[in-house]
Amino acid sequence: MQNDLVLDHKKQVYGLHTVRLNSEGANFQVIVNGYPIYCKGANYVPPDMMYPRLINKDFYPPKSIQSLLDDAVESNFNMLRVWGGGQYESD
Repeated sequence: MQNDLVLDHKKQVYGLHTVRLNSEGANFQVIVNGYPIYCKGANYVPPDMMYPRLINKDFYPPKSIQSLLDDAVESNFNMLRVWGGGQYESD
């Protein structure tokens, strides 16, 4: 967008038929619909490990999570690995 004017638009319908992980040997590939996908991204960990602060929305507004996700999009990530040792985030 430029000055609130849409400059280009593309709509495409697609589907994920198969998703599998190839982790044989030194490989670690995500295969989607038979094609290897180059994954570039990072680990996502909760911004604060103190659970009481996480549930206090006045102290920890959801906007801060959105800003982390916006940073990932701005960095052209196509994958985020959610760390399994932390608090699960909401959808």
